[in-house]
Amino acid sequence: FILESTPTPTLPLSGEGATSGAIEFPNGRTMNIKGQGAVVTGGASGLGRATAEMLHAAGARVAILDINAKAAEEAAAALG
Repeated sequence: FILESTPTPTLPLSGEGATSGAIEFPNGRTMNIKGQGAVVTGGASGLGRATAEMLHAAGARVAILDINAKAAEEAAAALG
């Protein structure tokens, strides 16, 4: 069994397209999430936090849920 790595979607964080809300995938497709709601479980740290930050940067409204309520509140406050 061989697991092939998949390239990570990218989000323009500066320059042209930074506020478009579009996430570009390796296959050339894009997804516009600006104004959409997102719930991120485990969003206070690690991959969940990175996901919440990426969604927020793209203009999504993000709810962060985590077993560590204090860390979830801190992560949400850091996003603004």
